Amino acid sequence: MKMRDLIIEETLKIIREEKSARSVSLREVARRAGCSAPNVYNHFTSLNDLLNSAMEQIISNYMNVINKEMASISDPVQYFEKAAEILINWALENEGWFYFFHFEQTDVELMGETLEKAESTGKHMASLLQKSCNGQLDEDTALQISSIIHNYLLGELSQYMTNRSPNIEKRQFSNKLLKNCLLLFHMFLNKNY
Repeated sequence: MKMRDLIIEETLKIIREEKSARSVSLREVARRAGCSAPNVYNHFTSLNDLLNSAMEQIISNYMNVINKEMASISDPVQYFEKAAEILINWALENEGWFYFFHFEQTDVELMGETLEKAESTGKHMASLLQKSCNGQLDEDTALQISSIIHNYLLGELSQYMTNRSPNIEKRQFSNKLLKNCLLLFHMFLNKNY
């Protein structure tokens, strides 16, 4: 494995283990990767540059899971339901990464291809809503509904991950959240816009 990739991998491990990017330091990453701290600068200009690369890897990891699981589904409603299930399960299996991507205050600025990948998920959900409604939703309404469902998911996941929701087992929480998300989705499908 190339040193750059190893450094990113160790950064991702820290974020996953600590459930935060705040614990990432160039010195700790270097120690885990088996190199000196100055050597990290041969591959990254700063900690923010490293965290941006870690963010790219997180997005890539998530998109690979989505693409693999969703390849054979053509029905838009089933596709949305499976996508919601994957998002919930992926978030609960990768709490640190999910928290870093959605909630953590950092100086990481998504750019270029990484920004496009991050934005494409919301647009994709909106297009699924439009297809599910046989094109009866305009793009702006579909984006608004997509945002509502996405924000509901983020809020519930955040509550659970920060222990601010009722103390229930992870699988039970996942099932409840998926059920509520699908209920919202079907409520919007049945509303006449």
